[in-house]
Amino acid sequence: TRLRLSLKLAPGILSVMNLYELTVVLPGKATSAKKESTQKVVSKLVDTVGGKVKTTEDWGIKDLFFEMRSKGSGNKNFSTGTFLFFTLELAGDTVKKLSEKVALEDDFLRYLLVRA
Repeated sequence: TRLRLSLKLAPGILSVMNLYELTVVLPGKATSAKKESTQKVVSKLVDTVGGKVKTTEDWGIKDLFFEMRSKGSGNKNFSTGTFLFFTLELAGDTVKKLSEKVALEDDFLRYLLVRA
């Protein structure tokens, strides 16, 4: 006589948390207030998917290889960008959700989310 045990868990309950790196490019020379608000937005987005922001770094202003048009209402071309780097702790099943939410942000020229 074998005892058969079936265990069903809600999504994300026993998920393994992995480290991810998120790099965000803001248009032109972003002010310190703009950087602060971006950090708050990223932190809020990560919290909504059940993750945690471990570290934040300001990589400063860099020249872009080619001009990029902003998605926002300004619709201008930019040849420089302000780079912000975040180390995140996320469950594997929430990465796609976070990526979709970040892609909807109009203030970001580009972003890159990769596993560390």
